[in-house]
Amino acid sequence: MPNKKHQALLVAVVITVISLPAFVFAFDGKNEQETLRGINALHVIVHDIDPEVEQYGLTREKIQKDFETSLEMAGIKVLSEEKSLKVPGVPFITLTVGTMRAFTTKGSEFYLISILIKLRQNVYLERKPRNRIHGIATWSNTRFGVNFGQNIRTEVNKAIDQFINAHAAANSK
Repeated sequence: MPNKKHQALLVAVVITVISLPAFVFAFDGKNEQETLRGINALHVIVHDIDPEVEQYGLTREKIQKDFETSLEMAGIKVLSEEKSLKVPGVPFITLTVGTMRAFTTKGSEFYLISILIKLRQNVYLERKPRNRIHGIATWSNTRFGVNFGQNIRTEVNKAIDQFINAHAAANSK
C-alpha cells in the first residue's frame, strides 16, 4: 500500500510542477526597450548546450539557426562577428540554455531549465562620455522552469520571441 501512496503523491507533484509556467525575469521596461531602438543588425552567439538534451533537437547549431532565422524574419539582419564590429555600438545577442534532469517518471524526463538572452552593446558613461564600456547587457530575459525534455525547445523559442517583440515595440515608434 505505501507504494501506491508514493506513486499517487509523485503523480500529484508531477502534475503540479508541469502545470506551472516558466518563471520569467525580464529587463524589458521602457528604458530597456529603448536601448533596442535603431538596432537593425547584430551578431548572434549561442553558447554550448548540454549534450544530454540533444535527443530533443537541442544542439547549439540548431538553436543558432532557429535564432538567426527568427531574427531575419523579423527584419533584423544577422552579422558575422567581423562585420558586427563595424556597426555603431557593436550590438550582439547571446543565448544560454542550462538544463539539468530533475527526474524521470513513466518514460518522461523532466528537466530544470534556465534560458538567458542578453542584448549587449557598447555604452558611454553619462558622467564621463569619453569612457566607452564594451558589451554591456542593456536588455535581458531570463526564464526558469521545469518541463518535459521535448518542450525545452518551445521555451527557447518563447524567449527568442520575447526579444523580437521587444525589438518590434521599440522600433515601431
